[in-house]
Amino acid sequence: MRNIQEVLKASICTKISILSVRGSKMRRRYYRQAVLSAVFVTFLVLFLPRITLAQSPSNQWQFAITPYLWLPNIDGTLKYNVPPGASGRPEVKVGPNDYLENLDFAIMINAEARKARWSVFTDVIYLDFSNETSKVKSIDFVNIGGNPVSSSIDAGTESSLKGVAWTLAGGYSVLQGDLGRLELLVGFRYFGLKASTDWNLTATVNGPGGSQVFPRSGSISQSEDLWDGVIGLRGG
Repeated sequence: MRNIQEVLKASICTKISILSVRGSKMRRRYYRQAVLSAVFVTFLVLFLPRITLAQSPSNQWQFAITPYLWLPNIDGTLKYNVPPGASGRPEVKVGPNDYLENLDFAIMINAEARKARWSVFTDVIYLDFSNETSKVKSIDFVNIGGNPVSSSIDAGTESSLKGVAWTLAGGYSVLQGDLGRLELLVGFRYFGLKASTDWNLTATVNGPGGSQVFPRSGSISQSEDLWDGVIGLRGG
């Protein structure tokens, strides 16, 4: 299991570039975010190393909790269902945006319990982004097909995303010696995402046949829940 110093070292080495910032108010906002981020990272490095809740012989349960940090960003396409009052499904391009600019809240934590050859492992990541700059990329009109949307008619579209990734697995050391162990892991991984978009266009978008219309403004929200099984090997 990686400790927090290793994760933070990789995160700090991530290159963050801001191409241009206009206006003194915008510059102050970025400077404030940079200072707060640096203080937060320093606090984690100095005061939140890997926390071991119990040190005991290998035939008793041992527990460890490891908070960690990495700099998340959003870059992708949201494909929604047909929103109320519309005749097509919007595809919305989100990001990429600057690190931390639209991040409202984040939790990243890893925990493990171990007894002899048996172990239980879990990892939780929660991210909350708001006011992400977006563009309506195209409209997929039902039974007709896609219709690209020019970026010039976008008058200000924003998206918000909340996501959680949770992994839970049990392990058994199939090999164990002075050089370390090799564990067989079996468990599951859950990924949940809630996305919402408020779009504003300068004109309505008509379908190829002319009878289907996508309104110039509106909002839509949609959630997805994904479950996957996990099986693999882990060295330690």
